[in-house]
Amino acid sequence: MILSFQTRPNYEHPDYIFSILINAVVIWDKYTLEFKNKIRSLILKNLSNIVLVLRIRYFLSDYSLKISETEEDLKKKMWERWFGILEFYFDNCSFEYATMNNITLTKDAIFSLDYITEEKKVIEFAEKWLGWLEQFEIPNTEEFYDFLEKSKEFAEPYKHHFGVMIYLLKGTERKYECRKELFQKILKTRSTFILTISIWTAVNNWNSLHEDEKNMILNLLKSDRNDVKWIKAISLNIDNVPNEIQKEVLGIEINQNIPEIVDKLIEKNILEECLNVYCGYSQPLYWMGYHHQNSELWDKVILEVLKRDQLNKSYEIALREFVDWINKGEKENIENLLKIYSFEILNENTEKTKQVFREISYITVIKGIKIELLNGNMIIRSGNILWEIFFNFIKNKSLIEYKKYLNNIVDEIELFERYQFIDELFDEEVFNEILDRLNNDKLIIKKCSKLSLENLTKKEKKEFLEEIIRIYKHQSVRLRKSNFDLENFIYKKFEKSDNDENQNYLLELIKENEYKIYDEAQCIKKYNRFYKLKNWNS
Repeated sequence: MILSFQTRPNYEHPDYIFSILINAVVIWDKYTLEFKNKIRSLILKNLSNIVLVLRIRYFLSDYSLKISETEEDLKKKMWERWFGILEFYFDNCSFEYATMNNITLTKDAIFSLDYITEEKKVIEFAEKWLGWLEQFEIPNTEEFYDFLEKSKEFAEPYKHHFGVMIYLLKGTERKYECRKELFQKILKTRSTFILTISIWTAVNNWNSLHEDEKNMILNLLKSDRNDVKWIKAISLNIDNVPNEIQKEVLGIEINQNIPEIVDKLIEKNILEECLNVYCGYSQPLYWMGYHHQNSELWDKVILEVLKRDQLNKSYEIALREFVDWINKGEKENIENLLKIYSFEILNENTEKTKQVFREISYITVIKGIKIELLNGNMIIRSGNILWEIFFNFIKNKSLIEYKKYLNNIVDEIELFERYQFIDELFDEEVFNEILDRLNNDKLIIKKCSKLSLENLTKKEKKEFLEEIIRIYKHQSVRLRKSNFDLENFIYKKFEKSDNDENQNYLLELIKENEYKIYDEAQCIKKYNRFYKLKNWNS
């Protein structure tokens, strides 16, 4: 019976092959060497079938949870099976199948160390893991950037795949000699992604490293690798940066003199890279999973950068982060941040003002302004204060600029209404200024508001429907709010018997207009924040 699977007509079906694999996990010791080789050969032959590969990957994921109820005396064998299958997987399966949202490789690998303790096996496993990781390139392209941006709210970061360094350190503890060669090999990898995650891990475990390992890292920071700036940046993006690292990278110890630290970062030409890493921008830095470490230092650095009138990429990254702070409203010193925004960031520098407008526009269009209510009517946190302060400042500074920025918003009003209605984004004055530039929307919104308080005759209802139908058929209605207010007005004021045909026709026109506005609101290419990271070796 053991050899019968080769004669079955559907023996290459992924479900059948996967069932053989699962059975093997349980009773592997009972198989002959010949049959074990046949199983390996069959699985290897069918690894081009993505369904099979994905099922194997899913089986390997969260393995510690899957076998948590297994009897303790069987767990060692179960982990040995996992160990063997994963080594096979590393040798034969492409990394591209390991999507970021459902593999728990690092967690399970560390968990396995309770059962697989032989240093030789740990080193062998880590070497295969490293080789598997080095197959993969994270494309530094606009398309991949878009994919990562859309996924980051619900999927796990890449660091869960790249934990080979932490596995090596935990698996060998203080037995430095046995891991020396592999430790050095990791530091020599071409991949900036693997290296930065490994450096972050090693520096975070600085006191557990041998002096030789510390020196390897310090020498790496002195090297002429084209990506050395990223290595320096990640080594500073840690809660407790070792003194040796501080002195090697900055030439000084990090202290409370933030202007001096910023000057040093500029002098060493790594300010931009440090802000990139801290803010997780641009991709794939957010996906690396180590952004926003040591906020006590880097938040102060960001504020210092914003005080200066050096309008470069570092300023842009800092401003983007700052605007996000206010919009989220999660910082304890929000009142102080609003003062900085009002009196330091918004000033007579016209280029600064343009950048502020771009950043608030970006967050409005791409993320949505955050508005939260307490008891249904009292605003406890509102990101739209960004717009209120901005337009108050601009109006006092220059009416010409004020009108220019209003017109800019009107030109792309469908984009600005992607997440909130226009009256939720802006105060009443700015809202009315925008409506004045959208005649049809103004007529619909104002009329619905006025007539909602009146008792309409059948004749008035008929005239209203005919007038609005003409607008929808032959002119442009651009606001979601117009559609929303009008639809509510119809349901509130019109009985089904009231001019049914026109009423239903108008509701159809509103629906068509909703689709049209939705399509317009997807044209967000100009708000794409991708820029290619310099000297980043995928």
